[in-house]
Amino acid sequence: MRRLTWSDTMNAARMELGRAAIFALLPLLLFGCRDPECAKAAAQVDAPPLASLDSGTTSETAAGPSPRFVGVILSRKTVDIAPRLDGKIGEVSVRLGDRIPEGGLIAVLDAPSVAFDVRMAAAALKSVELSREQAKQELAEAEERLARREGLSAEGLTTGEDVATARYQVAIRRAHVETLSAQIDERRAKLAQLRRSKTDLLITAPFEGYVAARFVDPGASVTAATPVVRLVDARSLFVRFAVQESEVALLSAGRALQIETVDGKPEVVLDGKVDRIAPEIDAASRMVVVEATIDGGDPQNAVLAGRGAELSLRLDP
Repeated sequence: MRRLTWSDTMNAARMELGRAAIFALLPLLLFGCRDPECAKAAAQVDAPPLASLDSGTTSETAAGPSPRFVGVILSRKTVDIAPRLDGKIGEVSVRLGDRIPEGGLIAVLDAPSVAFDVRMAAAALKSVELSREQAKQELAEAEERLARREGLSAEGLTTGEDVATARYQVAIRRAHVETLSAQIDERRAKLAQLRRSKTDLLITAPFEGYVAARFVDPGASVTAATPVVRLVDARSLFVRFAVQESEVALLSAGRALQIETVDGKPEVVLDGKVDRIAPEIDAASRMVVVEATIDGGDPQNAVLAGRGAELSLRLDP
């Protein structure tokens, strides 16, 4: 067996302290730390000793060890996908870890009543359209009758009462046609709405991502508030970490960082930059939340959202 060296011992200790720091700061990084006990635990986490365990390495400068920070890798797009309609899940097309393109099919709702309503609305629309065609024929017939009555009245062969009656019949027939036209517009709008509802039976991905969780299986009854899957965009990863108020001056937007995962194998080292710094100090923990982008993202998908990370200042900022 290989004999453990002092460097091995220091690396192991540094790894354990990194994990402990991440768990202590997790409430602040994810939700903000307002509870006194949470603040007390977060305030006891001091980043610089993590670097001092390995004194003499390149992270130590003439002024002392370079500070190291612990944080959590998150995704800016993490969404629980739910259906737009209530119903029963007929099919789930994805599994845990699957990559889904934007607009890709996730699941299908089994709602026979929607298809039935579409057929009924289409039949009702057809019936009204036929009724309007009949009404138009009756209107044309009434207009011809009125024209004949007016011709006979001009020759003195019919009374004015007959002409007035013919005009009244034309007005009635014209109003009936207009009523049926309005009904057709209403039925068409209802049919279009039902057809959109039928499209809503398909649950699709709003963006390209990976399935982080699958909550239901075929046959499960769901509502518009029931999540089907959780979708994570692995291309929009960033790191959120907390620094002591005395260390904020070391950071500024665009400051180059080295990001190293600390929990799990394999370890991944990425380059990043400070993106945003909170404009206030957390009153309970006396720490400031900072976000850093990952340069070039994670094209190999080697980093999972929620993984712990340790950050340090690069010597070539």
